[in-house]
Amino acid sequence: MTAKSVTILGAGIVGLTSAHALAEAGYKVHVIETADAPATGASQSNGFQLSYGYLAPPFTFWEVARRFKSMLCGTNPQTTIAHVKRRELIKQWHWFARALWHTMPFNYRKNFREVLKLGQLSQFNLQAFMSGDGKDFKFDYSMQGKLIVEDSKKHLFDDWLKAQYITAETGWSSEKFGRKKCIEALPFLEHAPHDIAGGVFSKNNHAGNCAAFCQELVKLLADKYDVAFTFNAPHAPLSHYAQHADAVVVACGFGAKSALKGFKTYVPLYPVKGYSYDFERITPQQVYLTHKPYGFVMSDMGETTRVAGFADFVGLNTTDDATRKEALLKKVQNLFPNQKLKVVGEYMAFRPVTPNGLPIVRRVRKTNVFINTGHGMYGWTLAHGTAQKLADLVKKHIS
Repeated sequence: MTAKSVTILGAGIVGLTSAHALAEAGYKVHVIETADAPATGASQSNGFQLSYGYLAPPFTFWEVARRFKSMLCGTNPQTTIAHVKRRELIKQWHWFARALWHTMPFNYRKNFREVLKLGQLSQFNLQAFMSGDGKDFKFDYSMQGKLIVEDSKKHLFDDWLKAQYITAETGWSSEKFGRKKCIEALPFLEHAPHDIAGGVFSKNNHAGNCAAFCQELVKLLADKYDVAFTFNAPHAPLSHYAQHADAVVVACGFGAKSALKGFKTYVPLYPVKGYSYDFERITPQQVYLTHKPYGFVMSDMGETTRVAGFADFVGLNTTDDATRKEALLKKVQNLFPNQKLKVVGEYMAFRPVTPNGLPIVRRVRKTNVFINTGHGMYGWTLAHGTAQKLADLVKKHIS
């Protein structure tokens, strides 16, 4: 019996983990990518962190209310963490309205539970993969944990409440750190212009180089599962792929929105813009860092240190914003006032964010087209979980 064929659009972490799950299930898989290599978008520029132990939808209602003025009302772009262009608020009012609805406490709790379940599944699947097909993968994987720091007791209290909820739902424990213990873990925090009130440490937050993992996965898929790859692929309508394969998976991040035009399905995605830098390794970190007052994450990885952050709602504007990049650089330099930092790489990418902060894994009506996108800032964290959900869905309808 001839194996059913599946075409996957997108060779980032979501598309490649989907390809592995489907190839392992016995499908003949072909991955299509318009770029010249795997993981050239958000999969290349993320903060390396696998945030299993501190995983929640991006914003609560009170966080949005607190940050609204700084996001929208003419704040200095050198200091604000998130920025919303007013014309985007008007143009995409339906997305922002839905996002605000999902920050309401009753919706937020429901979404919180869902993302935690998906995080548990994803961590389990990654660990299983690393015990099997991925046992020889080299991607600087580390389990040293993450410290989330805050500059006020109120924000620290909110973080600790989230951590306690996560423990109750998952069994993953966290520890509350005072200022002194934060600085013991990461001595450079003593130089922060904003004083550190304390932090939440979770051992269950891991890290790894997502782009390196993707490159290893491409080799494995081609060698072991005979997965075909087409890079530098010309743009073609989704209907073309749907006619020539038993199933098509749209896993190309925010590109899913345009790919699905003509299929009469609403995909509620917004391209949230972020920046990242690679530096020559600044300092060995005992733990990884999420600096919430500064709005970035920081991870040392091999010979480099990766800093990734900011969340700009400015539409699909592909030009680099020099002011925002300079602001991120300045925030990093503030932590190391007596050290000359050497930039060895810089990136800009769009995270495909949904109003409820949850990925979209579903079939498009009664067609042979499936969607796996909308992971937002958690693509690396959740990809192995959504890959299994997708494979289960395809097996249900394409057998």
